[in-house]
Amino acid sequence: TELLDKWCWEHLENSFVHNIKNAGCKQSLRYKQKKPYTCFRDKESKVSLYFGTKTIHPSIYGFHIINKCFLNILFNNKQNFEFAYTFAERICYFFSLLWNVGYAPEYIEFSTDDNKFIYINKSDVKCVNGLRKIEKILFSQLTDFTPKQLNIMLKKWLELFDSKQEALTLYSESTLNERLPSKNVIKNLLSVVDGLTEPAKTDGITSNSKKKIEIEKYLSKCHELTNNEKNIIKTGFLRETGGELKPRLRQLLLDMKEYPPFEYIKAQLSEEDTTSNQDNKAIFEFVENVVDTRNFLTHPKYPKKNIIPTKKYAEYAYILQKITQVYLLQKINAPKDVICKICQMFP
Repeated sequence: TELLDKWCWEHLENSFVHNIKNAGCKQSLRYKQKKPYTCFRDKESKVSLYFGTKTIHPSIYGFHIINKCFLNILFNNKQNFEFAYTFAERICYFFSLLWNVGYAPEYIEFSTDDNKFIYINKSDVKCVNGLRKIEKILFSQLTDFTPKQLNIMLKKWLELFDSKQEALTLYSESTLNERLPSKNVIKNLLSVVDGLTEPAKTDGITSNSKKKIEIEKYLSKCHELTNNEKNIIKTGFLRETGGELKPRLRQLLLDMKEYPPFEYIKAQLSEEDTTSNQDNKAIFEFVENVVDTRNFLTHPKYPKKNIIPTKKYAEYAYILQKITQVYLLQKINAPKDVICKICQMFP
């Protein structure tokens, strides 16, 4: 894909040597092909980048030599075709996460050890999100990572995919489909967060200030209860087991305080100025609103409290996409500076 060509370009720049002789009268451009770059290797497979060129035949503008990069997956043993295709798909999802752009490969081929082609697929779609949009987003480069970092990240990605296959497939498919309505993105990505954080547990005490106020209002009408009895009831209603999505999403956000989505929510979505003691208020409100909206969209009979206005769906869908991207990059040990670079909000 052209996205791969762009991702590798800084790595390839020093393949070209430009010589000027005789005060500019004689010039030459020498190209030395780069050796394959290993991204990942284990006992079963090897993922490498191969670098080649595409020559455009002479025209009124002369010869054109264009670098073309190829992603090569080599299995050490014979593999079932469907397994190989699924493995390649997961590798593509990985690069889509790193590139910050959903994409589909332009050309895929599978071959046997004796180079007999068993499957070839050429797509007319060069980039699902449009290559022209790349200049408008923050795009990582191959040079942002060392080979060791890439190997660790890909290994962790494949391990994570084995344990959270449904959630990561839904994440990848949702980010690849640019025509998916914002409300569906909200529902899908919250389901992804739900699946990714399922084992998580919190201390069980809610931080929902609106819920506290509402319960206290009801208890104020119960004149026959003692204060101690009221506190027991209030504690019971406000306790969350950690199995709910809201406390898990809150914790997920609190764990990314130094990243752009957290700062954006605090700065842009807070209804009032915050002090150092209220830094997390906007975070808690965001969690309440977005989860209640998901519940309402999934179950129309759900109470219409804390529902996001329809005109805000696109913004909240985008925020959730960035939150999920940061979380996944953290899980696979991506460098912090790269996460901050490609996860900027509305660059």
